[in-house]
Amino acid sequence: VFGGGEMADDEKLDTLVFVYGTLKRNQPNHHVMTETAGKYEFVDEATTVSSFPLVVETETGVPFLLLHPDTPNSHRIVGEIYRINATKLASLDVLERYPEWYERSPIQVERKEDGSIVSALVYHLREIPPEMFSWPLLSNYSHIDHPYRKRL
Repeated sequence: VFGGGEMADDEKLDTLVFVYGTLKRNQPNHHVMTETAGKYEFVDEATTVSSFPLVVETETGVPFLLLHPDTPNSHRIVGEIYRINATKLASLDVLERYPEWYERSPIQVERKEDGSIVSALVYHLREIPPEMFSWPLLSNYSHIDHPYRKRL
């Protein structure tokens, strides 16, 4: 991918990230993965090992994974794994408003290709309004079902 020679530490694709919403392929913010500063590599489709609440804010269409594993009626979440470098992680942090809005934490995900379990970072809402737990819970986000409106 990078040609011969050594890569600088910040160029190494040494972080796995699991994306479940607008950063997935064919979703409204995928361009942030593909067109912003930093390097990335698609690894595989995957599903969370634990069940989590995944909700969508109806006004904006923004999906939120609530990091409360095994909440009643929650689902294993479908998403994608990417291997990224530190520069791309910083680009994703800007979109996700990390650390003000979102936090990132490691979770276990199961790769579609071979069923192996890997640890990947996931962005999740830092402060969860209690009413979000009463919103409809999804397993797979798509902007087709939940129109996304870009933030200003």
